[in-house]
Amino acid sequence: SEKGEAERELEKIVGGSFTKSDGILYFIPSKGSPDQTGIPLHLASSSAVEMSRLFFHFVLRREGGSPLLIIDEPESHLDTMNQIRFARALVQWVNSGMKILISTHSDFIVKEINNLIMLNGSFDDKENLVEELGYEEGDSIEPSQIKAYYAVDGGLEPCPMNEFGIEVRSFEDSIDELIRVSGVLGSRIMLASDKSE
Repeated sequence: SEKGEAERELEKIVGGSFTKSDGILYFIPSKGSPDQTGIPLHLASSSAVEMSRLFFHFVLRREGGSPLLIIDEPESHLDTMNQIRFARALVQWVNSGMKILISTHSDFIVKEINNLIMLNGSFDDKENLVEELGYEEGDSIEPSQIKAYYAVDGGLEPCPMNEFGIEVRSFEDSIDELIRVSGVLGSRIMLASDKSE
């Protein structure tokens, strides 16, 4: 049957497609010879192996399979740019009616979801700004479509959310501390180089 939008988006993120032949799963890189055979999945990159589960979930879902997709820490197999692409894909999948449960430690995924929540807001010259920032019309999401929680002392607590997105204090605190330390060290190096001149 024909590939759905979710599968095509995932192929862009992972850089190839998946197929099954004679009971063996293959990853077929999108770059390279058009007549190349696939790489047996057990020999492919860990990213391809992990993303293949999503791909086959979409195939099964299209054939009447599970309405819930559970993804555990997708960032562990994606570089930062692909984490951002993945966040956009998540929003597109949710907007298409998919139910998704994701656990993540990725500030990149959360920040991009926040951007897509803000993209849902009303502001001047929105159409031009959406295009200027490289987004498309269907990339936004309403905050009411998302529930976010963080683990605290063996339990879950809801994350505050508004038109600016999900507030994950632990991410913000860690980033603020890294920036502070980087600033202190950078200024010390600048002072030392000024003294040596």
